[in-house]
Amino acid sequence: MLKWSIAAALVLAAIAGPLALREAARPRLAGWQTNALGQISALVEGHAKFDAQSDNPGELVAWLHANRASLIQKLPEKLERLKSLGCKTFFWKRQPVSVICFQQENGGLIHLVTVEAAAPFNRVSKNKPKFVQQGNWATATWSDGATVYMLALEGQGNQIRSYLL
Repeated sequence: MLKWSIAAALVLAAIAGPLALREAARPRLAGWQTNALGQISALVEGHAKFDAQSDNPGELVAWLHANRASLIQKLPEKLERLKSLGCKTFFWKRQPVSVICFQQENGGLIHLVTVEAAAPFNRVSKNKPKFVQQGNWATATWSDGATVYMLALEGQGNQIRSYLL
């Protein structure tokens, strides 16, 4: 009986071990990113309100600047062509985080999150997006040195890549 128990444990370890290692090596979102996705979900589901609303993304960027809520100087080119819905700010560990929500041409939503590239946010690669799929959310995160950007949408990573190429 003991031999069978040991054999079963070894088989289980042989199967579960690689799966656990693969899961541990999988890219994950940082706490501020997960919090941002929660904020976005609350906006989309109507549980939270935008701080400002406009279908013109330039107006939202101006509102964020006027309220000292964003360092963003220029939107990614492919987002500039989309209609925006609104923007929201929140704090993560005393740092202001901004979200601008856009309407994609296919009717879906895409969201741009920005935060100052200070610790703990400065661990992001400069100008090289890191793609993460977490549940239904596809994200791309990068930095320009001063600001960290996260683009997020509900869907697959290939959809988000088209906004960065």
